[in-house]
Amino acid sequence: STTLPSITPQLLQPIFNDNRTTVLIYGEGGSGKTSLACQFAQWAMESDQSKRLCKHVMLPVLLEQELDFKESKQPLNDAIKGQLQALIGETTTIPDELLDRLLRYRRILVIVDHLSELSEATRQEIRPGHPDFSANSIVITSRLRESLDNVPKTVIEPLRIEGVGLPIFMQDYLTQHQKRELFSDQEFLDACSQLTRIVGQRKITVLLIKLYVDQMIAQKENQSSVDLPTNVPDLMLSYVNELNRGSLEKVFNDRIVQKDVKTIAWECLKRNYQPSSGSREVVLQALQGENAEARLTHLEEKLRIIQTIGATQDQIRFSIDPLAEYLAALHLIDIYQSNSSLWQGFLNDANSFSVNLISGFLLALQDCCLVKGSSVGLPDFVLDELSKKCQQIHNPQTD
Repeated sequence: STTLPSITPQLLQPIFNDNRTTVLIYGEGGSGKTSLACQFAQWAMESDQSKRLCKHVMLPVLLEQELDFKESKQPLNDAIKGQLQALIGETTTIPDELLDRLLRYRRILVIVDHLSELSEATRQEIRPGHPDFSANSIVITSRLRESLDNVPKTVIEPLRIEGVGLPIFMQDYLTQHQKRELFSDQEFLDACSQLTRIVGQRKITVLLIKLYVDQMIAQKENQSSVDLPTNVPDLMLSYVNELNRGSLEKVFNDRIVQKDVKTIAWECLKRNYQPSSGSREVVLQALQGENAEARLTHLEEKLRIIQTIGATQDQIRFSIDPLAEYLAALHLIDIYQSNSSLWQGFLNDANSFSVNLISGFLLALQDCCLVKGSSVGLPDFVLDELSKKCQQIHNPQTD
């Protein structure tokens, strides 16, 4: 319940020097949960003890995929073992007893990313309160404030940025990347004003500011005549364009890339309206065309906007969750347009999910409908219903 401008390893050392440490980093997509968890991983390996999470060095192991229940009786420990073997380049299997001791004596920092978006079966394996749970130093990121068996835990919530914090963050970000000198004071102030107009009175995540500032830098360095985006959906599309423009081999034009990423985003979200993975085979079918495989490879290897995951490498996932939500929302508008029955079917289906679980997609869809709705003849009731749902997100007591 304390608001801090930043987190330091010195602040965390009393927590990680305990015999058992459970940290939950929770917040909406784009708030910086995964980035913060990766910073913990760096601090865990720090050679300077004063800058380390605890007195001894820990090997961080990142788990961000579904656990394998078909081939394993201990899916969590086996996943950790597999990642650990890959980290140290070991070809022989690590003995179970050694792994258990490393976990219990906190020589391994287990990081479970986006727990709220994983299947119930995988979630049931992350039980810090279970007597057989051996990971005594674990960091979990989630969009929800997880109970985690009600064990004692440290809860960290990255906050949105508002008001005076906006130019401060932009200034610090540009300075950190040694790009502040690219902009005169007036250009910088104009950019801050433009972003303020885009977001209005609401607080925004650090991701949106980062995407905007990255495009400021690219526009300046490339001497581009393209104007900066004036709304959040266009900011997302401009980001995709900039990635494509920065590719050494621009094989596909921006329109093709935009259409493809919107299609893939919807395939990755349509099951439960949360950013998750989609079948590579199904994605290729949705893309259509003889060069679908080449286009998918372009997005993964050149733009790095998606990644192939899974033990059998048969799943596709977006690298940035909020980007997937906005692109999926834009795709939904493209295919539903003015069709009232399709929109009603979607809204009815969305009612079967907690607004807290799908809040990111609902907010993105509302943004996209406000910007693109009039051009496709969006039925009036769609925005009315979305407004009610988004009001529940902002005021949880009405849910």
